[in-house]
Amino acid sequence: MISWIQSLSMIELFELHYARHLVFTLCSTAAFLLIVAVAICGNDIIKAFAHETFSFGNISVAPGWEVEPPLVDQLNSIEINIIRNEAGGNSVPIRNAFSELDASIRSGGLTKTLDFEPQEESAGLYRAKILPTQVSTYSLLLIGNVDGQPINSQVKIEDVEDTTKFAFPLLESDRFSGSSQLLSGAPRQEKESVNRPGSSMQLQFQQFSPLVSDLMNQVNSTANTALRAERISEETRDTLEQVRGSIDRAYVFGMVSTGIGISGIIIGAFALTRNWDRQAILKRKQNT
Repeated sequence: MISWIQSLSMIELFELHYARHLVFTLCSTAAFLLIVAVAICGNDIIKAFAHETFSFGNISVAPGWEVEPPLVDQLNSIEINIIRNEAGGNSVPIRNAFSELDASIRSGGLTKTLDFEPQEESAGLYRAKILPTQVSTYSLLLIGNVDGQPINSQVKIEDVEDTTKFAFPLLESDRFSGSSQLLSGAPRQEKESVNRPGSSMQLQFQQFSPLVSDLMNQVNSTANTALRAERISEETRDTLEQVRGSIDRAYVFGMVSTGIGISGIIIGAFALTRNWDRQAILKRKQNT
């Protein structure tokens, strides 16, 4: 092998060195692209399943809310990712995990059965829609077995928060709620003086009554507008969820295409090197 290389001409040695350098460059580029793709996918997986993980034997369960933080009277979903841990640090998503597993959500002394459905975006991921109607602490009750592993436990998920914590600006009905409470809690003597026929307060009340009625009509109109806006917001959010699912599927397809392209680069570089080696051998035979 060494004598064959030494017998090559300077041009042939340069061509062989250039070919090997080109192959090394192509392989390095392909490896770099593969590392970047794996890093991006890893970040997406961490974001998707950032819930607390509970272990039951070789089964890991990660429950939580699909939209966090969960808000009262806002449609949401409980999502749960179930995998089986194997030797060597490998993990396998479990399909049809709820065939022998019952799940319920609990708040205070109330319990509601959940119907989890598998998600196409990721194997081992399940979701069940729910509308939380109370600011409280929620937990998930799991009873049954998964892949032969018995599970009988209650795991805590994130608390549901009030929408007023994030609302801005406040609705007109919220602003005038304090005035209504003050009017309802007025002293009995003042109420009687208002109702006394011919009193000055009664006359003033009669004068301002149309203004108060008009103001209350405006408040009711604003509340109705807010309800319509909320319904439109929910419809928009559902549409965005569908768009996000389509984008995720397109992203996975793009990553698969990138992997195929990288494989093609490596195979082409290897074939190119083999072709140059054969040409060098043929030139050597022709010279001899």
